[in-house]
Amino acid sequence: MKIPLNEFEQHIDETILKRGLSYFKKGQIGEIEEVGAGEYQAVVQGTDDYLVQMTVKNEIITEYVCDCPYDVGPVCKHVAAVIFALQSEELGMKDGSFPKLPKAKKAEKTSKKKTPAEEAKELLEKVSHEELKAFVLKKISRDNFLRNDFIFQFMTYNTDNSREYYENQLKALVKSAKGRDGFIDWDKARTFNRNVSEYLQLAEKSVTENNFAKAMNIAMATAVQAMDAFNCGDDSNGEFGGLISGAFEILWKITEEKLSENEKNELLNFCYNSFDKKTFDGFDWHTELLQMALSLIKTENETKEIFTRLDAYEKNDDKYGWRKQEAQNIKYEILSKFDKEKAEKFLLENLENDKFRTAVIEKAIAKKNYEKAKKIAIDGIEFDKKDKPGLVNRWTDYILKIAIIQQDTENIIEYAKRLYFEKNTEKKGYYKILKDNIKPENWTNFVDKTLIAEWEKRGGWNYHNIAEIFIAEQQWQRLLNLLKEHSSLGNIALLEPYLKTNYADELITLYAKEIVDYAAKFTGRSYYAEICKYLRRIIKLGGRTTADLIIKNLRETYKNRPALLQELNLV
Repeated sequence: MKIPLNEFEQHIDETILKRGLSYFKKGQIGEIEEVGAGEYQAVVQGTDDYLVQMTVKNEIITEYVCDCPYDVGPVCKHVAAVIFALQSEELGMKDGSFPKLPKAKKAEKTSKKKTPAEEAKELLEKVSHEELKAFVLKKISRDNFLRNDFIFQFMTYNTDNSREYYENQLKALVKSAKGRDGFIDWDKARTFNRNVSEYLQLAEKSVTENNFAKAMNIAMATAVQAMDAFNCGDDSNGEFGGLISGAFEILWKITEEKLSENEKNELLNFCYNSFDKKTFDGFDWHTELLQMALSLIKTENETKEIFTRLDAYEKNDDKYGWRKQEAQNIKYEILSKFDKEKAEKFLLENLENDKFRTAVIEKAIAKKNYEKAKKIAIDGIEFDKKDKPGLVNRWTDYILKIAIIQQDTENIIEYAKRLYFEKNTEKKGYYKILKDNIKPENWTNFVDKTLIAEWEKRGGWNYHNIAEIFIAEQQWQRLLNLLKEHSSLGNIALLEPYLKTNYADELITLYAKEIVDYAAKFTGRSYYAEICKYLRRIIKLGGRTTADLIIKNLRETYKNRPALLQELNLV
């Protein structure tokens, strides 16, 4: 929290302020030393002596720290006391309101209180090796996280780099992160992520050192144990998912290296065994295992292991067909790697897969085989029209693209019109295509009789689409009339940039009515702040008098709403 030096009382708890002022008045603050540009420190006498350090830039306290144990709020009484003292020095108070700060003798300046870090460092130089070892053993025997952190930090002294070794260490981390109910809460998830991330850093380092076996063992152990944590923890911040993805990224890097036969087989076995055990089932990592395996194999004969698993995976498809499509995508990758002709045939035989249909259409367009591309797109519309409107729009877009290439005006208008009404995005693009292809003398009639008429027929929130047409055609009076029919504070603000030049008075009137209605419906400071936001808009439009009348009316009508009155004072 940044604190303005001249307004610090408004940013600190009242109780803390009183205690800090008491310390200051009693002269319990030593000399304030400026140890650097805008950096101050002072010792405050209390139940103990505490060191306060503070940074001030442009009369703003940007940083402050006290080595007292207080942790209930952002500012302690010692910091508050030093701010009082610092401000009094800044103001040069001479009126005796506060006692003068005691000046330390020159010789005493060197005896300032040590920080805990400095004291600890000094003690480390003095304690014996045996005393330090006994202390560490005592601490790590009581604290699981500290013990596991210690093991990681000095793991290089251990010659055991087996996957089992790392899995045991990570299992211990998972176990210590779980609460009594066997669940890893949000806070523990963050700590777990921090600790396990260090394992991944070690794996990254091992890759750069060409120690692929070690890197593999760490990454594989991390992926499996992080998945275990994922299944029994709060991953709302993506802590566990991030670890698994990080481990997979390292494994992918390893596949690009020149591996020994043993290392390649070790990684292949991990991919196959994890897939068979469904370790990562339900997530993209599951099928990513087979893609990783594909990157390792060298001969077509080796693909049988992958095909067998894909066939079984495909049979257990869900009602949406996602598993089948995932399996088909990997099969196509395999065929493309070893037999281009078979891969092309596989595409044509499985056009229900939208990725395949897309690839075939784009290849046909690239080869200027427009009739083939159009036929496959039309077949796609028919195939997906029942429950996949997004894909229908994709195939329609391809037909439009072909019509534009062939300069087929009739189909350009037909398909651009379909997409204009059906796609929630890119409407402006289709609107422009229509305008570019309809004769100017027919355009106004087309807009009114086709576009606006259809939006009016659909009703609901479609007046926004009509507003976009009026803006595109610069029909400001019609836009104002539409706004009056659908007036709200949000709608007025949305259309204000287009209407303020010619219709400022009308906007002020609309705002005024909506503000009065809004105040009658809603209570609470956030709503009052919203009212004031729109009052400021009225003022910017030149309606200061109207704004003042509204404020007066609100003060009289809602005089028992102190929060509203406070917000109105800020207008």
